[in-house]
Amino acid sequence: MQNKLDSKEQDFVTVPVPLSERRSGLSLGLLWITMSVNYFGVLGGFFWYKDGYSLSQVIICSIASCVIITAYAWASAFIGARSGQTWGFLSQRVFGFYGARANSTALVLVFLAFYALIAGALAIGLNGMFHTPIPTMWLAAILSVVMCANNVFGFTGVVNFARFLVAPALIIWVGLTACKGIAVSPPTVWAHGGSVSLWTAMTGVTSYILGLGIWGDEPDFWRFGKPTSTSKTIALPLLVSFVIGFILFPITGWLLASLTGITGMDAATNLVNTFAIGQFAVIAGVIMFLSYFAQNDSNLYGATTTLESIIQIDRKHAIALLTGVSILGAMYLSLHPDALEMIFSINGFLLSVPSVIMFTEFVVLEKLLGIKHDFSRVISMEETKKVVWPATIAMIVGDSVGLLTSGVIPGLQSLKVGICPVQAWIAAVVVFLAIRLSRRERAVEPIATEKTREAISVI
Repeated sequence: MQNKLDSKEQDFVTVPVPLSERRSGLSLGLLWITMSVNYFGVLGGFFWYKDGYSLSQVIICSIASCVIITAYAWASAFIGARSGQTWGFLSQRVFGFYGARANSTALVLVFLAFYALIAGALAIGLNGMFHTPIPTMWLAAILSVVMCANNVFGFTGVVNFARFLVAPALIIWVGLTACKGIAVSPPTVWAHGGSVSLWTAMTGVTSYILGLGIWGDEPDFWRFGKPTSTSKTIALPLLVSFVIGFILFPITGWLLASLTGITGMDAATNLVNTFAIGQFAVIAGVIMFLSYFAQNDSNLYGATTTLESIIQIDRKHAIALLTGVSILGAMYLSLHPDALEMIFSINGFLLSVPSVIMFTEFVVLEKLLGIKHDFSRVISMEETKKVVWPATIAMIVGDSVGLLTSGVIPGLQSLKVGICPVQAWIAAVVVFLAIRLSRRERAVEPIATEKTREAISVI
């Protein structure tokens, strides 16, 4: 009798996702809408109105950000759909054992930060609307526990919740909020002059949107996508979700701020909740809860899958461990919502640089050097080199450029110019290609062990 699959095998963490378990572009597209359409997109519009950005600047910069993030997300998702493997194990092929562990650790920490941030933001929103007797800090802790429920069922629980419940609710809510905001706004909003230059606005908007919209581990989700017609089935859902979440939503937030003069996070959240559907607080609260719940579904799923690629741990134990850590973070961030911008700034480059390097290795160098990568199996720890220097050096350079131009280091805010993540990507790719092409290595090959040689001979 076949042994019962463990939790990792059931969710295809340690093996490529078989074709029979791949899902349609529609299913993954609906999931991605729940990952891209959220309250933080609307709040960005409020923040930018406060910072003196004009409506035309917000529109231009949002469109530019949407183009950039669609190109990045497509590249990252493409290698997931093509390989069927997780971000952690793909990273292990390119960066080696230590580099992959560093990448995966950073990914887990950022996901936990976002999980905690969203639980804290939901607690702030619910207490602002309903004035519950539970202190915000403790409500954030409770919500952190509740939000882990779907992940117990793995990717199936996450994608079904997004596809059948959250995505339709969010699409309706987006339409109502945006249409009403546009309808009641006077034509004079177009004459509103910004107090900053377009380039300054571009730096602020792109840093926010890319930091909000980049997940880093896009392969972990899109490895469940069908590899046939991959380019189209990935690009279209990504573009639709980003247009809604990162163009329509920020414009709506700016219009609401212009109409009311509200710019504070708490007041802005309450306004967004009640603007489209009047004073039906319960309905607004349910929509807000579903939106944040779906966001944290994906955050915890990404953290759990990555942790499983680092250490041997049962999925339910991993979920319990990560949720426990997130509780402490949610309690802290519920009292410090000002940490939002810093988390977004760091996320914009920290997780995306390794993904860009992996795309360069698996796709670009395949064309340049004729490399053929075998994705039919996940390489084991014993096969992995300790350090793969070309990718590791490129990652260090890219992250350094991102950190210096992100504006998060005290005293170096003057270096916050340009589009931070893009500058980090360019630096990393240039260094990586220079080293790889100069050495003329044909591939990053796994180390052949006696165990793997025996396995291959059996096949």
